[in-house]
Formats: sequence, structure tokens, C-alpha cells
Amino acid sequence: MTRITHRTVQDSTMANLQRNLAAMSGLQEQLSTGKKINRASDDPTGAVSVLQVRSDLRTSEQYSRAADDGVGWLGTIDGALQNTSSRLQRAQELTLRALNSGAMGESSRTAIAAEVRGIKDDLLGQANTKYLGRSVFAGTSGDARAFATAPPYAYADTGAGSDAPVGTGGTVERRVAAEAVVQVDSDGRAVFGQGDGSVFTLLDDIADAVVQKPGSLPLADLLGKLQGRMTAVTDEVSSVGARYGRVQGAKQAADDAVLKLQTSLADVESIDLPKTIVNLQMQEVAYKAALGATAKVLQPSLLDFIR
Repeated sequence: MTRITHRTVQDSTMANLQRNLAAMSGLQEQLSTGKKINRASDDPTGAVSVLQVRSDLRTSEQYSRAADDGVGWLGTIDGALQNTSSRLQRAQELTLRALNSGAMGESSRTAIAAEVRGIKDDLLGQANTKYLGRSVFAGTSGDARAFATAPPYAYADTGAGSDAPVGTGGTVERRVAAEAVVQVDSDGRAVFGQGDGSVFTLLDDIADAVVQKPGSLPLADLLGKLQGRMTAVTDEVSSVGARYGRVQGAKQAADDAVLKLQTSLADVESIDLPKTIVNLQMQEVAYKAALGATAKVLQPSLLDFIR
């Protein structure tokens, strides 16, 4: 027969009281944090799941931010290309007018040449378009401009006099999914040309030819080159549009993943508020009952009767 002493009863009662107090403290912590897993010991298996979901969530959020940045880059480039295309169309109209008006007066030719040079200045502005302080046509170059604003209109990524082939410069890329890296800039040389082969030099040559400057090239030949440059711009608009759509799709996928993972995380670690409140109230009742029982257990002992 097991011997039960007064001390044994006291120790057992105090242990039960401590367990009730610990349980109540745990429920209060859950209510204050809104989470049922506040440390790994609360639920080792659940804690592992929480860590994995949080890691996946951070990754998806990073993809979403990268895609959002890519949308900004490509949207800026698209706007610059659309403006460039519009200005080149105007330059083509002016060139055709000068080409088909043999009897045009000197003042009219001077006015056309001035407008063509103005278009060149506009295109230099478009070619040096920036997004968040970085030139969208300069690749990974840290130069303030993609193109110099004075002849020979050197490209920033190569420097004056360089004949580096198009596509060999660094590109700006964004990883928008685990297996998807998208270029978010445009090679300025592919769009605007470079040096003596740039659209800026071409427009200078057209302006000189319009006013019939000695040594200038035939307008008909220059018109053909202008149309070739317009085709290059149109091709880049198509390329940017395709990449823009791809990045937008990746952003939507990343945002959907973020929402799904946030829901999963809430399912794993968030408390059921009404249920937790009821459990806390029940635990408080149990704790008060344990206090009452403890008070009775600890009342009289043999020593209380020894005088």
C-alpha cells in the first residue's frame, strides 16, 4: 500500500496548480500575439511548417518586387520608344516634303532643317530616358547618359570610337520566378545606333541635305536609312511589349502565391480567437478551483495542534 503523507498531498496539489497556471499563461500569450506557435517547443512539427512557409513567402514577395520593378523599367522604355517612333515619323514626313519639293525656297528648307535638328534633340532626350535614376538604354553602365549629346554621340557602354557589336554590353535583368529571368532594359545601340551610324548623326545629315549644304549626302539615300532606323524602333517596341507581358504575368503569379502562402501561414500559426477566449475562460475557472482546493489541503496539520 502506498503511503500518502501530508507533504505528498501538498506537492501534488502545488504541481497541479502550477500546471494550471502555465496553461493559462500560454493561452494569454496566444491571445496577446495572435499566434498559437510562439516558440518551437509549442509545436515542433508546426514550427517546421511555419519556417518553410515563411521562407516560401519571402521568396514569392521578392519575385513580386522584382517583377514590379521590371514593369516600371519596361513601361518607361515603351513610352520612350513610342515617342521616338512618333518623332521619326515626323522626320520622315519632313524628309519626303523636302525631297518632293524641288522648287522649295531657302527659307522653307531652313525651317525644315531646323525642325529636323529639333527632332534630333528630342530623340537624344528619349535615348537618355531614366528610371529611378538609371538610364534605361545604357545597359549596366553607370554613366549619367546612354548617349553623349554632341557628335559623335558616343554610346555610354562603349565610349567614343568603340565599334563593339550590338548585344555585347551588360544587360539589366530581373528574376521574376524560380526559372524566369527577364531582360528589363533595351540596348540603346540596337534602337538608336551609335557614332556615325546613329539616328542622331543621320538626322544631322538630313538637315544638311535639306539646306543643300556642300558635300551632303543625297536625301533619297538618307530617307532609306531613316526608314531602316524606324524599323529597328518598331522591332524593339515589339520585343519590349512581349517582355512586358511576360513580367506582368510573372507578377500576377507571384502575387497569387503570396496570397496563398499568407493564408497557409495563418492556418498554421494563427489562433482561433473565439475558441482561444473560451479555453482561457475555462482555464481560469479551473485555476480558481485549484486555488480553492489548495487552500483546503494546506489548512491544518499536526503541528497546528501542538502548543
